[in-house]
Amino acid sequence: MGKVMVIYKIYPEEETDPKEIMDQLDEIKDIKSAKNEPVAFGLNIVKAGALLDTDDDPDRVQEELEEKIEGYRNIEQGEANLIS
Repeated sequence: MGKVMVIYKIYPEEETDPKEIMDQLDEIKDIKSAKNEPVAFGLNIVKAGALLDTDDDPDRVQEELEEKIEGYRNIEQGEANLIS
């Protein structure tokens, strides 16, 4: 069994500071990294990396993000990279 890093793109609502979302990610055990990334014209997103087993379901983590994070307007599941 290997490990996969799945990247989630979290789009904050206009009035939400991306730092607030990053602070909330500490509560989610699968999230191992997070960074604020400028996209365009003052729009910033949070990219969060979840380390999962290859047989784990990335949709489970997305559902957990949607339940526990406040102040977002959209969460997209992005790229997945095999780690080991």
